[in-house]
Amino acid sequence: MRHKRRLLFYLSLLASVALLSCQRAPAFKAHKGVIDLRSANGPASLDGEWEFAYGKFIAADARDALTDYIKIPGVWNDHPRAANSAQANKAFGFATFRLRVLLPSAWKNIAIKIPIMSSAYKLWVDDRLVAQNGKVSPEAASAVPENRPLLAPVIAPDGDGSDKSITVTVHVSNYHMHKGGMRVSLYLGPEQEMLERERRQHGIDIFVFGSVAIICLYHLFLFALRREEKSLFWFALLCALIAIRTVLTGERALSAMQPGILTWHNETRLDFLTVCLAPVILSLFIYSLYPAKIGRWFMLLCVAAGTSGIAVVALFPPHIYAQLVQMLLIAYLVLGLYCLQRLVVIAISGLQGGKTFLLGFLLLFLTFVNDVLYANELINTFRAVPIGLFALILSQAILLSVKFNREFRKMQKMSRAMSRFVPTDFLRMLGRESIEDVRLGDQSEREMTILFSDLRDFTKLSETLTPAENFALINEMLKRLGPIIRENHGFIDKYIGDAIMALFPERADDAVCAAIAMQKKLSEYNAERSAAKLPALKMGIGINTGRLMLGTVGEDERIEGTVISDAVNTAARLESESKNFGAGILISQDTLFLLRDPDAYAMRMLGQITVKGKSRATAIFEIYEGDDPHSVTEKNRTKAEFERAIQNYFSGRKKAAHAAFARLSRKTPRDRALRYYKGIS
Repeated sequence: MRHKRRLLFYLSLLASVALLSCQRAPAFKAHKGVIDLRSANGPASLDGEWEFAYGKFIAADARDALTDYIKIPGVWNDHPRAANSAQANKAFGFATFRLRVLLPSAWKNIAIKIPIMSSAYKLWVDDRLVAQNGKVSPEAASAVPENRPLLAPVIAPDGDGSDKSITVTVHVSNYHMHKGGMRVSLYLGPEQEMLERERRQHGIDIFVFGSVAIICLYHLFLFALRREEKSLFWFALLCALIAIRTVLTGERALSAMQPGILTWHNETRLDFLTVCLAPVILSLFIYSLYPAKIGRWFMLLCVAAGTSGIAVVALFPPHIYAQLVQMLLIAYLVLGLYCLQRLVVIAISGLQGGKTFLLGFLLLFLTFVNDVLYANELINTFRAVPIGLFALILSQAILLSVKFNREFRKMQKMSRAMSRFVPTDFLRMLGRESIEDVRLGDQSEREMTILFSDLRDFTKLSETLTPAENFALINEMLKRLGPIIRENHGFIDKYIGDAIMALFPERADDAVCAAIAMQKKLSEYNAERSAAKLPALKMGIGINTGRLMLGTVGEDERIEGTVISDAVNTAARLESESKNFGAGILISQDTLFLLRDPDAYAMRMLGQITVKGKSRATAIFEIYEGDDPHSVTEKNRTKAEFERAIQNYFSGRKKAAHAAFARLSRKTPRDRALRYYKGIS
């Protein structure tokens, strides 16, 4: 495992080297102060050797030959002329740069793009001043720096072949930054293409700013809802920082929209402050994600380094803090290597989201390395950190989506699990969407049909079984009967050992159909038990309809749903009486009156019972449709005579009833109801 981790880590480093080796190779390159663009099909950079005169401002219309050359983009700090000058700070000074450009004959209206130089400059094309930033001066006291990218239109001269050319002359002065010269690439091309490129870049900056700002607000909102998720807060701050840098750097969208809103000093200081602050917030974000995997010392070192950088930027002038921040970036580079190694370990360990976050951070780290080397003129690529930051944002968005999807699925599973304890139908009856909304004392009153079922003589049977066998038997029964209740639009309110109490809120027929299906399912199960040489099971069911109260009872720390009603007591009594009559299903007259078509069921009247606490007797009826076929045939054949005998019995004509019961007993000796009435006649 350790070897695998090292291998993946080294592969990451190799990927870094591969990215950094992919420098941009300009299609055209200046040599000895001349660049040939005659074969160019579009905008091209003016990189290469420019004529150079340090400590001199050569007029644009002068034809003085300049014998010194300097590579552009580049700085003059280490150039021999600057090194031998009297300036104490070799970055300070002024100079002239000049380049002759051979143009394609088809180019008419052209434009030159000058990105920010973090200094002051004037730019002429031939002898015409076309662009200026700040105030150039041979003296520090009168020089004024400015950060403002410009696109300067130029009219190409007439001519063909080698005769069609322009001369670009640039005066640059620097007394504020730690590096002097033309540190950026200038671009030349057809004006329309250059304008479209600039508009596209402005649009991208605004789009990125808006998108990242929305992501920032979104994460802040999530953090307000879930304060325990600190990573949401740090990521929101990181997005805010990225949004600020988007409009603060590059095309300077903020200054373009609101010219003069920031001075050069304030804009530059804010730029470097964000550079110091971004790794601090990033380290806090990563630590909040993986506190057990990322050393606390890493986070503290990043915070200490960033805080030191912020103090330097706040207290020192630009040419000092810019140089110190460059050194700070090296420290961040080392810390980034450690963080990358830890994220590789996290990804290999299989931690949720580890691989996705590693990919986002790896891209950010590679672009950061690129920018450090680019800022130190070690490579000639481009500033790529915004791409890395966008990759990190994308990885975080993916992680957040995955996390929320996982949480949602977890909540769904939890909801399904809870519905196994508290039926969702019960919650709906209380007017609640989920169990989280249920409060102690919630209640609702409505008319329903109640079904009670219970196994006969289960206590005696359970004494012959082990506890495990008892639970297995009960669960085998319930898993067969529960679905039947739900299929018939009912829900199980509670299990009472081997007994079931179910509620049917829609129709009384639903409860009756469920009871018949339950008895038939029991017959099928008994066939299985008989094949296994196990005793058959019998079940009694009582059904009643009436108004009842559903609600919650208990105390603050423990509540449960319950049903309170005389109708419930009657249903329980019917189930209990079913064993006296040997009936599989007993229903009350209240349920009978609500059946859509009572004649659709195999049913007979069994008499009347008086429920404890009530003075009025309740007529009861047996539904024997779920009995075995022979029993159904016998009860159908004797139904009319049996019901006349019942009527005689409860009308006081007990002698006639007794004679009828005796006569029927000879025809159907297995009918338990006849034995019951013979016993009490």
